[in-house]
Parts: sequence; structure tokens; C-alpha cells
Amino acid sequence: MKIVIQNPHLLGDSLIPGIHDYLSLFINKYKPTISINPFTSRNIFSWFKYLKRKNLPLTGWNYLKTTKQLKYYDVWLCFSGTSALPDHCIPSNFFGLKLYHVMDYNFHSSFANECFLKSKIDYLIGYGSHDHYCPFFQYIFKDYKNKVIPFPFGISDRFKLIIPFKNKEIKASVMGAVNRIANVGLEKQVEDYKIFYSDLKWGYPNRQMIRENMGNLDDLIISFLASEKERVNLSYDSVLELNKYKFFVNEDSIKHYLPARTYEGTACGSIMVGSDHPCYNEFGWHAGYNYLSHKFANFDDLKTVIKKSINDIDLLNIIQKRSLTLSKNFRHHILCDKLYNTISKLYYGDNTLSVKNQFRRDN
Repeated sequence: MKIVIQNPHLLGDSLIPGIHDYLSLFINKYKPTISINPFTSRNIFSWFKYLKRKNLPLTGWNYLKTTKQLKYYDVWLCFSGTSALPDHCIPSNFFGLKLYHVMDYNFHSSFANECFLKSKIDYLIGYGSHDHYCPFFQYIFKDYKNKVIPFPFGISDRFKLIIPFKNKEIKASVMGAVNRIANVGLEKQVEDYKIFYSDLKWGYPNRQMIRENMGNLDDLIISFLASEKERVNLSYDSVLELNKYKFFVNEDSIKHYLPARTYEGTACGSIMVGSDHPCYNEFGWHAGYNYLSHKFANFDDLKTVIKKSINDIDLLNIIQKRSLTLSKNFRHHILCDKLYNTISKLYYGDNTLSVKNQFRRDN
């Protein structure tokens, strides 16, 4: 099986080991052919910058020199997301298996869908089963029902258990962005998203709910959320804070997929307090078994769940051990092989649910 991967460097902008580092492991281990498209000096510079940042060799790569060579390949793979599509090229003259990761698909959504259909993309990769759990995705990308490969964020090595669970403070941390649906400054890019959710204001209602009730947290929740004037709060060490407290509040957003904090928090030995939405189940998280659940965007129920759980330390110890064990499945070296195995089985004709989601676990 010969694979071409297009513009993997577009995921290499951060100096900190990140949520998609399984892809750098993938290209280093499985050595797919690299397509730089469009082949500009800016893209070439970005590619070598990516290699240096990810400690990958600068030489020895096989490059796609012309699209005519695509006929010699079996799989075309791209992780550029929908926000890159106006300046991005999808080959129309390739008839093998095509997979495209949509990333944050609320950007240029209608245009992206047109590109995917015109280019005959076989499967979209997402952070979850968007075709089943996100009303907006179902509306825009309706032709990709049952054609989404749910693939989680990865955990970098810096997220690990440092403070034993018994020594953690009996409180819950909450972190992350609190973006408006209109996404100030990017209104044109998220126009479809803004129109679809015209009756809502916040993409992360759970986090906004907490931010609006800062004076009513009953000393249960420690907030690291950005203020309304900030886009993001980077003034804290997430590894340290996730290790400090017994719980962390998670947020699957109105798009209902699990954020990177899901895996990072549990890897630090903190118990996840998330919503009761079924999007948690597809990657092995089950309420009362390895995480605590509350009603989606219900502040009173969130506080009640945390307060009740505090008194059952034996159950918390069991839940914490289970969640810490499950989190090990989301390390980048494991995701790297999962990605290759998924692509391989799809290429050879196995498109069953168990193949499309190799992480699903039912208790």
C-alpha cells in the first residue's frame, strides 16, 4: 500500500509537543511520499521548519514531483482542515482511496463540502463521529453520513501523573477557550456556523456557564478560563494544574466531540467530569465507570455531581485508576499505528464500524 500525504507541515506550527504529533511519528515510521502543494518557497520553508521542530531527518524523503505520479499510489491523505481549503489543492486526477481530516470544520464549511464532493473524498477524518453527534456537520456535510473516521487527539509525554491521587486537592479545574459562535474577527470564515446557530451565542456553553457563575462556585471549581476580553488564557501550567486537583471539568461543546483536555487531564490522574452526551462512549468513556457525568450545560447539576462524589473516596479511587489506564491508549505512538491500521483496512475493503473506530469499547 503506497501512501501520499499532503502538507503534513501544516500541523507543525508549535514548539510544544502537541495534539497531532502522532502524524510526525506516522511519516517517520511508515515513510509515505510527501506532497508539498502548492509547491511554493513558503511551503517548502515551512516543511523543513516542521522537520526540524519535530526532530525528523531533513533528508531521505520521497517527494511527489508531479500529480501525474499519483497513478502509482493507492492512498492520498491530508490533515489540513477546512480553514486551509481556499488556498489548498486536492488532486482531482487521483482515483485511489482519499481521506481528509476536517479539523475545526466550522471554517469555510459549505466551500469545504463542495471541495470534498468535487474531489470525491472517500472518508473524512474527525475528532469524533461528527456525522452522528453534530447537527451542524450533519447539515453541511450530509453526503458524508457514515463516512467519518473518528480519530482522537493525542497525548504528549509531558502530560503524566506527577501528584498521586490521594494527595490531590478535592476541587475541579476548568480550562480552555470560551469562543463566541460568531468568532469575532473571523465572521466571514464561520458564516455557515454562525447562521446555523443563530439562536446561540457560545460554542462552549459549559465553560461560559461556569464563567458567568464565578461567584457561585462554592470553592469547588478553580477556573483558568480566559476572561471575555481574552481569546485564550496561557498564564498557567496545564500539566501542573491538572495534577493538582482530583477533578477537571470537560467540555464537548455544541459540536459534541471530545477535546484534547479529555486525554491530557486523565493522563495526569485527574477524574474527568463531562456531560452525559454519548460522544464520550465512542472512545471508551462511560459515566460512573471511568468518568463522572452531568447534564449538558447545566451548572447546578455539575456542582451536584462533584459534591456527591466527594464523599465516596473508594469509588473515586476506582474511577481514577480506570481512567488513567484508558488514557494510555491515546499516546501518540499508539495513535500512529492505529492510523496506519485504519487506512490499511479501509483500502483493502473493510469499512465496518470496528475498523472506522478502533477505539470503541463497551463495558
